[in-house]
Amino acid sequence: MRDISMDFSQQLLNAAGALKQAIEECIDSGVPPPNAPSTIRRKGHGLTLRDTWTYRNSIEIRVSDNVAEIGVFNPEVAEYVFYNEHGTSKIPARPVFGPVFDGLGQRILDELEDNLADEILASL
Repeated sequence: MRDISMDFSQQLLNAAGALKQAIEECIDSGVPPPNAPSTIRRKGHGLTLRDTWTYRNSIEIRVSDNVAEIGVFNPEVAEYVFYNEHGTSKIPARPVFGPVFDGLGQRILDELEDNLADEILASL
């Protein structure tokens, strides 16, 4: 039996990068529902999830040991992201991660799976 050791970190990084980009584009597009008129008056704009860009700028990719993670790892920002993703009694849900992973994310992961399978088969 042959011992095969393969490093998929670059493929994982590429897929994670595509997912991160999709998440950023979702935020850039303005996540509905729109801000309330009172919020727009207070902030001076109607940009949902983009008033300080902290959310978008805090999305990170971590790859190690053939595992890729995409998320917000700063606990304070992660709490803000969680509340926006799921909503609270005072703010409506503005999901980003869920819709991206359910839509384009699934296609990216399917493509990654196909590419990894091809590499494994080619090495046998």
